[in-house]
Amino acid sequence: MTNRFKDKVDAIKWLVLLLGLSVFLPAGLIAKQSMAVIFIIVIITLFFCTLLTRPSDLSPDRKVLLLFLTLCVYISFTHYLNDSCAPCVNKAFEKVLFFGLLIWIASSRLTVMPSLKFDTLSTFLMISVILSVAYLALELVTDAYLYRTVTERLLDNSVALSRFNRGTSALVILIWPVSFLVFQRGFKITAVFLLISSFCIATLGDSNSAKVSFVLAFITVFLTLVFPRLTLNLIIISVTSFFMLVPIIFLYLLEWSQPVANRIPPSTLDRLEIWHRSAVAVIEEPLLGYGIGISRHLPIPEDLSLLYKYFTVPTTHPHNAPIQIWLELGLIGVVIMLLLIGFASSPIRRTKGRFRVAAFATGVSIIFTGFVSYGFWQETWLSIIGMAVILFKLIHQVVPDGNARVD
Repeated sequence: MTNRFKDKVDAIKWLVLLLGLSVFLPAGLIAKQSMAVIFIIVIITLFFCTLLTRPSDLSPDRKVLLLFLTLCVYISFTHYLNDSCAPCVNKAFEKVLFFGLLIWIASSRLTVMPSLKFDTLSTFLMISVILSVAYLALELVTDAYLYRTVTERLLDNSVALSRFNRGTSALVILIWPVSFLVFQRGFKITAVFLLISSFCIATLGDSNSAKVSFVLAFITVFLTLVFPRLTLNLIIISVTSFFMLVPIIFLYLLEWSQPVANRIPPSTLDRLEIWHRSAVAVIEEPLLGYGIGISRHLPIPEDLSLLYKYFTVPTTHPHNAPIQIWLELGLIGVVIMLLLIGFASSPIRRTKGRFRVAAFATGVSIIFTGFVSYGFWQETWLSIIGMAVILFKLIHQVVPDGNARVD
């Protein structure tokens, strides 16, 4: 294969990745389903271009691959032998394979980009964020006027601002690597402006999780600057402990909240009730779980329905990643998943300087959002995480030490 051919393939790889990263946020705000489509297009392009030029870069880390295969074998065993959720079998591997794309991206050299242009990447992403913030601000202030106009639903009361929640979550997660890129290029004031404007937009929106995750990310930034190693250890210990103890916590959290239930927002109380039902189910089947997608098929017993004010029909997922994995895969699945995610995300431990600050802030935003909002296997949610991973892997190629300015 000639170098000229390789250069052309690398140019195509770079162009598709640049465009994918640039349109991901704006497209996600307009139609959240587009985020999964864009992510898949990017992955397919990376795969074929890498296959043609550097096929060895397609191989994931061996430990990660072994753990993922172990997860697949375990899911095969539990889903085909467990008759508690027959519909779960059909969807299980579809969900797991999409999750596998994320793991593959994180643990391989699929994103190695010889033709990477730092200035172009930072400029395109800066414009992408500015356009996204402007569009989201306009829609939030005008009660989704543009969306209502385009879809001819000007008087439709069913159009809620919550339709922008997924895009807002993507914004508050991806703003950290984008701001880092802009900062490293020397546009420090612009980087700060992007962060502040994104936070202001999040406060205007309907997503409480986006607001809280942004605040937690800011706290993480300051902790990382002062106590980097302590901050990382605190994150690891907190996440691992919560994962292992979440069934017990959620079993009693609803009862603990009763004295102040009248002051808890209905949406939050609804989550507490969902988590309680999930925890009760986990206690009844703690080892192997019920199967991926069981939430929508899990009935609410009469004695529990008397306790719940808002949770009256089964939901598609528990809105909490740890309790969802417990519910669907049991204790064995939780252990495998923790090891898999731990090994796949291990490079974050070796980050340095401002790169580490941005990575930790993004990680905390992802963790908190996954703990209170979306289903663990949702394609759009995994796509947001995947794009963040891709972006940080690109950044590492041009700023490996985390501090050096790139001119």
